[in-house]
Amino acid sequence: MRQRTPNYFSFCHMTGWILAAVLAGSCRPVVPERAKLGSERAANDFSRLVKSGRKVTQAQALNASGTSLALSQSQTIAGYQAINVEQSKDGRAILFAQFDARQTPAVKETQLDTFARDFLRRVAGELTIDPAEMKSFPINSASPSQKIIAWTREIGGVAVRDSRLALVFAQLPDGFHLIEIRNRAYGHITPQKRPDGERLNEARLAQVIRTTDIKVAASGDYYILETLKGTDRLFPATWYTITTSDGQTFTLTFTGGNEPRLLEAYSHRVETTVEAMVYPRAWTDTPRSEPIGEIAIDTPQGRLTLDVNGQTQSAPPTGKVTIRNSWFSGQQASGGAPSFDVRPEGGKSSIVTANGDPSTIINVYAALRRIRSYAARFYLARELPYMSKKLSITTDIARECNAFYQSMTLSFYSRGGRCANMAYVNDVIYHEWGHGLDDHTGPGAQHGGGMTDAAFSEGIGDIVAMFMSGDHNMGVGFFTASPQSPIRKLDNQKVYVPGEESEIHDQGTIIGGAFWELRRRMVNKYGAAGHDKAAGLFFRHLLEAESYKDSYGIVQRLSDDDQNPATRHSDWCLINHAFAQKALTAKDPCADGYNDASSDSATRVFVALGDPASAGTPLFVSTSLDAAHSVRVCAGRELCQQPATPTLIKSEGGIKFFGNVNWSPAHDQIISIHVFDSNGQLLAKRIAKLTKR
Repeated sequence: MRQRTPNYFSFCHMTGWILAAVLAGSCRPVVPERAKLGSERAANDFSRLVKSGRKVTQAQALNASGTSLALSQSQTIAGYQAINVEQSKDGRAILFAQFDARQTPAVKETQLDTFARDFLRRVAGELTIDPAEMKSFPINSASPSQKIIAWTREIGGVAVRDSRLALVFAQLPDGFHLIEIRNRAYGHITPQKRPDGERLNEARLAQVIRTTDIKVAASGDYYILETLKGTDRLFPATWYTITTSDGQTFTLTFTGGNEPRLLEAYSHRVETTVEAMVYPRAWTDTPRSEPIGEIAIDTPQGRLTLDVNGQTQSAPPTGKVTIRNSWFSGQQASGGAPSFDVRPEGGKSSIVTANGDPSTIINVYAALRRIRSYAARFYLARELPYMSKKLSITTDIARECNAFYQSMTLSFYSRGGRCANMAYVNDVIYHEWGHGLDDHTGPGAQHGGGMTDAAFSEGIGDIVAMFMSGDHNMGVGFFTASPQSPIRKLDNQKVYVPGEESEIHDQGTIIGGAFWELRRRMVNKYGAAGHDKAAGLFFRHLLEAESYKDSYGIVQRLSDDDQNPATRHSDWCLINHAFAQKALTAKDPCADGYNDASSDSATRVFVALGDPASAGTPLFVSTSLDAAHSVRVCAGRELCQQPATPTLIKSEGGIKFFGNVNWSPAHDQIISIHVFDSNGQLLAKRIAKLTKR
């Protein structure tokens, strides 16, 4: 089997005075879909995740979000002047209020409870609470000079989970003064009626979660607040604490009465996570700590095996670890398989590397765990024998600017010339793993061989990396001098011309571009779920495809919901247009609903620059993307060697960032902005032209 060389990606960026014209679309958040409740997948998720100590949450109890309203000097609460007030979205309830301590009466410590209960009665209407439903809930203050009087809420004797109402008092020389109200009692939300139905017995619980030999240790009722799509609701639920035959304890939460719906499940077991520093995408990123699972640690007490989540049922372990398991064997070219110290650090343990920097072996291992986990979502175990075979990894090979896959081995060259260490470029790692994938899928693999279409093979590597990054630029971090410069781009003008051949990596961008376009259109149509929908079509179609010229027909057939080619399915036009753009099929005049400008308000990004000063040009970026965590702003469409990274300031009425740029903006200059979430995933991109006014 011949060696195969890698494919890669990179980002773009934005800056400006006035955002005059949007020239490019956006990338939406990539987040996994929730498992369907009551389905076999939900039960399997429970069995897999809960037994490994993970929490499965289908309903999330969140604080009811409010709107800040400034009060005039004449407005008061229970006769006391408020300086800051937050009300519920419907304006019915005060959720938060602060007072000038000098303007509220002094209360002796022994009289605080009496004062607080009387105050509660006086402001019940403004807080939309029934004092009779409020039960004392002592809370210790974090400040020795403050006291908190707090309550939790019960409706008809049934607790409202996580409900709190608290009055905060500050100690001044003459006594304690009221300074704050924190109202999370949810009195302004009408609770839903509790459905008819008895408690689930052990047999029914075992049937719902597909787990045998369980015992119910305790159960009870409560109300849960759920905020979904901006709407708050308070609904009844029932919880059960169960034990299994192997001694594990879990708490399950259901709603639905006689038609139970599993909302939450979590394990009571004590566990420790073992983590290591890795790069989110490339050496250009700030390293982050990530769980390292499926390996064994040699401790003074014996060998300790970590589960798939990097967790173990023990106190934080100390010992030695070599990164290897049933599917991974890693070594450095010069020194064999390195061993690392494992040391306790807070409530977890960390794998210690030189100077705290990511190890090449560990970074490759972490990237391979990510792609294996993602790809496994789309295959049955029997469909992908690749997963059960061992990969032999060699890093830091004393050559430069390359990596390759050959017969279950992955080799990564060290830093040199104009190129980075390939083990620190995750796009390269994903790409090379993709070569192993194409060796083990398709009709050829089913009969002892792999794909023979070399261009398709290179395209597969690029597409795998694209679905992991959500970016069309290949090879972030490949070049040391210009790490944002891509090796290849899937958002390109390359089209298929029968009989015309080109270099295989370049030719591979034809099919790579088709799947990038498919992803773009599916995200535009389905939102975040479109990413996984497109990825599922890509990974599944590899079971049948032998050439990228087969891809269009197979993808259309996999999408056909009524299994009848005589009738067009709902995504027929979308898929047709994605592949027609690369001349892999003839374009049909039907409309697929794709809007290249992507004017959806949920992805708007705005930017402006102020007047230059000695410290640089002031930069302002605003976005309505709730998950926005950081932005990168640059001059030009693609390249960015001196990005501006403004600081997140606040998240009220949209996400805002402020900072400075060190380059001088010009009239009619093209700028680019990328918005990222907390995991470094690209949420949105804007390319614009600055206009000086």
